[in-house]
Amino acid sequence: MHAAAPTNQQSPLRALWLGAIGVVSAIFVVGGLATRGEPVAQARADRELGRLIEEIAAPVRSALLVRLQAPGELVAVDAAGAETHFLRRGGDLVVGRPGGSQGVLLSGLEDLAFDTHLVRRLREAPPIVSPGVFVTPPSAADAPDERRVQAVEPGSQIAVGFSVPGTAPAAARAVKGVGEQLLAARIAEAGLPLRRRADSSGPTHLDLVLCPARGLGDARPIVGDGVLARTRLALADLPVDGPDAQPVTLDLTGLRTREPLEPGLGYSLLLEPVGGTLVVEVSASDPAHDPGVALRAGDHAPWERSTGRVALRLSGPRRLSQTVLHEVVESVDMSLAFADGRSLRVPMVVAGQSAAQNPWLGVVPGELPPLASGRATRAAARSAQGVGR
Repeated sequence: MHAAAPTNQQSPLRALWLGAIGVVSAIFVVGGLATRGEPVAQARADRELGRLIEEIAAPVRSALLVRLQAPGELVAVDAAGAETHFLRRGGDLVVGRPGGSQGVLLSGLEDLAFDTHLVRRLREAPPIVSPGVFVTPPSAADAPDERRVQAVEPGSQIAVGFSVPGTAPAAARAVKGVGEQLLAARIAEAGLPLRRRADSSGPTHLDLVLCPARGLGDARPIVGDGVLARTRLALADLPVDGPDAQPVTLDLTGLRTREPLEPGLGYSLLLEPVGGTLVVEVSASDPAHDPGVALRAGDHAPWERSTGRVALRLSGPRRLSQTVLHEVVESVDMSLAFADGRSLRVPMVVAGQSAAQNPWLGVVPGELPPLASGRATRAAARSAQGVGR
């Protein structure tokens, strides 16, 4: 009787049991790997989004000048004048590089907005010439009540001192809050409290001579070679002396100087009646702050300083400084909304503007020539001077 031969076959039930355990184990292993992979994939996506956002923010933050060219287009200008454009095109954020290349940085956008914050920048513009008053008499509130009449007989002279103010009138300000300067002026008209005596007979006239004054507080004129201009008017055109006589306006376009009158200098308007008596109204003044008037009894007599003030008004073309206001972008808030529901806000401060606290500093449009041109200009200058590098 032969014994039974050994066999390696498993029972069908045991095989089914082991197979089920293997499938379940595989499911748990795969499920575990998937669970650990989701955060990794999300972290990688976040890092990639952060890198792309930085590609947008870096040129804006390092720019000297940024402008909003359209509601969905931002332009960053670097120190060489090269421009980088960021704009929305459909659901994409497209970048245009200075070399002319373009590419999509972000996709799946539902919305894109650039909110800009502006800062004031000031620049000096070429001066303008504008007619107007540049020497004014004291206002009624400042004018003293004490008045006297100074008679100037034929052969005698009276000189009225004045200076051109360096500050332009408030009406000439081009930018609110910025005071403009009066750079120079010419006399076209003069307002003076002048009259003539009724008993003047024969041909009479009034000589007017513009001279430098001895100083800002001294109306005595420097005559002779110092005379700047002269003209002559008819004395009969003045009102007759009386209680109701008003200041007159004289046409002094003939009193044209070679150079315009400048602020900071003392001038003297000399009046000499010929053939009749001139009457000038003089009011009290503060000798320490007013050039006053000067009198001379004849051509060979010395000039004598006199206390008092003559209400002189001068008008004519004035050369005025001008300021231009620029409002440039100091910072940008970029808002992104994606189709999948995510949203992002990226603040970007423009370094070239935020670092300039003075409104006269910082870059404004038109002030960014390419660095290459600057280097070429400097190289040409060195060559012209025979200076090597």
